[in-house]
Amino acid sequence: MKKKIALSMSAALLSTSAYAVDVSVSGFGTIAAGKSSRKDTNVAGYKNTKKNAESNGDKIKFQPDSVFGVQFNSKIDSKMTAAVQIISRFNDVDDQVVNLEWAYINYSLSDHLTVQAGRFRPAIYLYSNTQDIGYSYVWTRPPLEIYSMIPINYIDGVNVDYQYEITDEITLGANIYYGNLTTDIFTKAGFTLDFQFDNRYGIDVSLGSDDFKIRAGYLRSNQSVVDSTNGNPKFLISNAINTFISAGVFVDYNNYLFVAEFANRDIGADQTGKQSPFADNVDGWYATAGYRFGDYTPTITYAAQEATSDKTGNNYIPTFERDLTSTSVGLRYEINDHSALKGEWLRQDEKAKTSADGYGVTNLYTVAWNIIF
Repeated sequence: MKKKIALSMSAALLSTSAYAVDVSVSGFGTIAAGKSSRKDTNVAGYKNTKKNAESNGDKIKFQPDSVFGVQFNSKIDSKMTAAVQIISRFNDVDDQVVNLEWAYINYSLSDHLTVQAGRFRPAIYLYSNTQDIGYSYVWTRPPLEIYSMIPINYIDGVNVDYQYEITDEITLGANIYYGNLTTDIFTKAGFTLDFQFDNRYGIDVSLGSDDFKIRAGYLRSNQSVVDSTNGNPKFLISNAINTFISAGVFVDYNNYLFVAEFANRDIGADQTGKQSPFADNVDGWYATAGYRFGDYTPTITYAAQEATSDKTGNNYIPTFERDLTSTSVGLRYEINDHSALKGEWLRQDEKAKTSADGYGVTNLYTVAWNIIF
């Protein structure tokens, strides 16, 4: 059976029945297990946790990639719809948390133009809308060399969406959005940081069909960071300009699969002239190739990320400056139209620019079961 893992299918995954009745419920889940070859590195969350300093690297872990989500869709009238999405996942210290990730209203101004207001995930990657839906892609998780660069799951604001069908198969799309966000992150360097993104606006342009898609986007925001590690909050930066440029391509043709993305993140000085504690400039990219043999899709992915900076001083956290490369080999098995089983081996080589030795090579072995309902 030939089953395309198409972006257009995955983007509509959670709303296919929204117009059949006034309110509908759909959802998704991933049960994953992984084991790292090392105790002293953090690859995709497979690490020693803050509250358990024992050798978690020797054990199989279920938390980092396991997730469950449910979405409620409602048709209010012929022009207005609403959606709410709730997701349960594990945070950086393996505590299970439940978040309201989507809560928005759509209003159709015309056949081509829709306004979205509320809480939503901005389009900054190829798989932004389905980043948590493992069934929508071939990996056990999207390559983190790209998908970890902007640590947000949503913003609160407004999005204007334009869709125009050039032909019966090819659609031109564009999104312009604006919003704000505050979130807490526990970093691998051992810091608890509060991120605040204000005046966040961006644009995303895409062209595609079931067989291919190309996109490019630009994002700009004012970023403030508060260090709450020791219970005595202090501003590391206030309203620093943060820009993010990204582009991607997706091809699924005659059983051949190719996916690639590139992104650049740049952080400038804040309004007082203070430099960010993070690397000034981060470049990341990946390329995935695969071939579908009936229900089986083997893939190979190469990815890289380089974080550089000219900073020094007490405000700078040097562990954020690094070179990262990874190679992964995976296999997806299509169980049916609602579930898939995956296995993946990832080899990551991480070198810190502030250390002669760096972190070195870590191997990560992961299996995952993805479902949609």
